[in-house]
Amino acid sequence: MEKKVLFITSDFLPNRNGGTIRLEKLIKYFPGQRIIPFVLTRRYGFSMGPEHINGATVYRTSNRDLFEWGLKFISVIKKTFRRKNSEINKSEGKPKAAQEVTNARFADNWVVPDTDVFWALGSVYQAYKIIKKQEIGVVYSSSPSSSVHILGLLIKMTVPRIKWITEYRDPWTFNPFRYSKPYLFEKLDHLLEKKCTKHADHLIVVSAYFKELFLEKYKFLNEQQIDVIPNGYDLEDFDFLKSGIIDAGTMISIVHTGSFYEKRSLSPLVEALYEVEKEDPGLSSRLKFIQYGKIDPKALHFLEANVVKSAVFFQTVSHKESLGAMFGADWLLLIPGPGKGTMTGKIFEYIVARKPILILADEGPAKQIVQDHKLGICLSPEDKLGIKDFIFKISNGFKFDIVTDLDNSELRNYDRRVIAGKVSEVIENA
Repeated sequence: MEKKVLFITSDFLPNRNGGTIRLEKLIKYFPGQRIIPFVLTRRYGFSMGPEHINGATVYRTSNRDLFEWGLKFISVIKKTFRRKNSEINKSEGKPKAAQEVTNARFADNWVVPDTDVFWALGSVYQAYKIIKKQEIGVVYSSSPSSSVHILGLLIKMTVPRIKWITEYRDPWTFNPFRYSKPYLFEKLDHLLEKKCTKHADHLIVVSAYFKELFLEKYKFLNEQQIDVIPNGYDLEDFDFLKSGIIDAGTMISIVHTGSFYEKRSLSPLVEALYEVEKEDPGLSSRLKFIQYGKIDPKALHFLEANVVKSAVFFQTVSHKESLGAMFGADWLLLIPGPGKGTMTGKIFEYIVARKPILILADEGPAKQIVQDHKLGICLSPEDKLGIKDFIFKISNGFKFDIVTDLDNSELRNYDRRVIAGKVSEVIENA
């Protein structure tokens, strides 16, 4: 029997980023899984719904980002009374920092759970209309924005017949990248998470460690209520690579695509490169580190004060160009960031690229995968001597004992088709 499912997400196609890819791929591979997908998401610009994208009916409601509107108002006032500052250097090859946006940091402290809550609260009526008109049986709220679960909670509490599945691609209060809020706001954040967890019919998380955290914190949960379904790769994303590989040249190359930010810093690598260059001035003629995307403030500050000749920086590129850069590299850099459960989806594309991986991490499932399957070299971000030794070795032709061909039966567990099948099974059993 087919099930009509309303997916609630803060962002969706045509926007394409790390937060949209999972749901995009689920919907792509649902045909044949007896799932009829509907999507409720934010509206940008003047798009009017419903739209039909990849077999899903997509409804959009106004963004209602009050902080963004306030920031724009303040900006207009400032421009009225102050001369516009000259534009900062935009020349190619210069590192660009990940922006520390004022309203986002303000929201870290004063908005529960995040600024998308205004969109979520303003979308309740539209959600009821969709549920009634389309005879929806299952609501599936998918973070990273935790506010999607607030909307799911309001639906569940007022339409009890609905089966509600919450998916935590990023955890809520368990998130190691999260900033603590003032006391009362922190209490409210945890209370809302508890309410959502208690009222949900089923939970999906992307790592076994996140499941452990939920079971430990909420004793009313049992093992059967939570499924671990990881992120993965889509082989069709790699079809273009016969002509789309970005060749890094004759030098040994270490490549990273994607942005760094405050709690996930590039500084351990660039600092090590700088020190190796001082000891070996010819390094930049043999090795290049290539970064596509913004970098964190700490690394930027270091690069502004020091010249690192063996590092090259480019602006953020498309997902297609990102994959081409991976396949053209000799080594791929992975820095997941803090947390035992932090599981970046990038690792699965790295595995498909069949390139050795340098992972800088103290813990976490990504490190475990690399270690267990001998896919690369694992070092602590604090191990500067180890990182320097690695740079010395690969720049001088040393060959590590690396397995770049992971057994296909294991790799298949992370195929987006398999993942869609697992999610479909959860929905059908809800």
